[in-house]
Amino acid sequence: MAAERGRWNEALELQKRAVELAPRDVNITRNLATAYHRLGRSGEAVRTYRRVLEIAPDDSTTHNNLAVLYFYAGDLEKARAHVQRALDLGFPVHPNFLKALDRAERKKDG
Repeated sequence: MAAERGRWNEALELQKRAVELAPRDVNITRNLATAYHRLGRSGEAVRTYRRVLEIAPDDSTTHNNLAVLYFYAGDLEKARAHVQRALDLGFPVHPNFLKALDRAERKKDG
């Protein structure tokens, strides 16, 4: 697969075609969002991950990935909401991410 070889532009085009063929497939749509994310196209990644949640509201991986994107965009409220949902769904959120989010929230409030 192109993504496994780090060819994200190629992976993006392949995933776009795959989504056209299977627009309600969670894995394919999530892979498209990941390709956008890897290419630094955060806005498109967020929109595509949100589309995944329209299909599968309890997709813990997508909630985790959105938490990370919102964190780096500086939207700590949305980051917290999505990371909490991921945790509630049993996703093994990396402890360092939780610490970074806690620090950022304290810094913002302090």
